[in-house]
Amino acid sequence: KAADIVLIPTRAEVLDIRAMTQTVRLVQQMNKRPSVVLTFCPPSGAEVEQARKIVVQLGADLSPVDVHLRKAFSRAQQEGLTAQEYEPTGKAAHSPRV
Repeated sequence: KAADIVLIPTRAEVLDIRAMTQTVRLVQQMNKRPSVVLTFCPPSGAEVEQARKIVVQLGADLSPVDVHLRKAFSRAQQEGLTAQEYEPTGKAAHSPRV
């Protein structure tokens, strides 16, 4: 109840978007500001853009930063490293940090 803004991470997948929609509405009913960040975004495809449109239609804030799905993230975790340590010049190493 003390929060001014509620950050809602979600994937750009059908079931995740449905759940996010319900969460956004619940947050709005509590007179709080929902803000959605898209996570595990594929490097290509129409899903991310469709998800962005849905978030805007719901009246939620949309994070200007998406968290992309990069194999280096999971491989680095298996080694106990960050993506920057695992593959310093790779795309994952230069992804926005949230």
